Amino acid sequence: MRSEAFGRLSEVSQYQWGLVTSRQAMSQEVRRWELHRLVSDGALEAVGFGVYRLAGAPAAEHLAVRIAWLQLAPGKAAEDREVSEGVLSHRSAAVLYGVGDFEPEPHEFTVPVRRRTRRDDVSLHTANLADTEVDWLDQLPVTRPPRLVRDLLADRHDGEHISQVIADLLDRRLATRAQLSRAMAPYAAAYGLSGESGAVLLNHLMASATGRTS
Repeated sequence: MRSEAFGRLSEVSQYQWGLVTSRQAMSQEVRRWELHRLVSDGALEAVGFGVYRLAGAPAAEHLAVRIAWLQLAPGKAAEDREVSEGVLSHRSAAVLYGVGDFEPEPHEFTVPVRRRTRRDDVSLHTANLADTEVDWLDQLPVTRPPRLVRDLLADRHDGEHISQVIADLLDRRLATRAQLSRAMAPYAAAYGLSGESGAVLLNHLMASATGRTS
């Protein structure tokens, strides 16, 4: 019985980094007491509220944010999820792309409808993201670079942090200056620049951080 339960969990977890939620387990007819027994036996490790990791599963990069993402829609398999069920955004998107120097926490997601979370290390933003603003990276939905920069500007992060993100995106060719300029245009006035020129704001942020003009 125990091996059958573990086998069903293994099938679910193989597409989501060795992780499985308690709701997914119940959908596979694995009862709660069986989960507890598997944890006691060392076959499962509880890694978050309602989330378990199978023993021996390879350690996935960015494991903490993957766990937080699974918790947003715990009853749905990772491979079947849609943008409406949560997208990594803001600082979390920067961390996933490996740009800037933000800390990995708090985990930030954008959802289409306002909702709450019990986790102190998770921040939920509300917005309707277009398909063109979202990509999938390492099997996780993430806002694309222009939207990432736009979100950071809207949250009024300091220019030094944003300029580092911009520089890294350009250096790694994850976005073009034209793409970033268009995304930045509405925020030029908020940063004390006349008009709505995204190119001017981009150059201003880069120059203020590097001490050189573009």
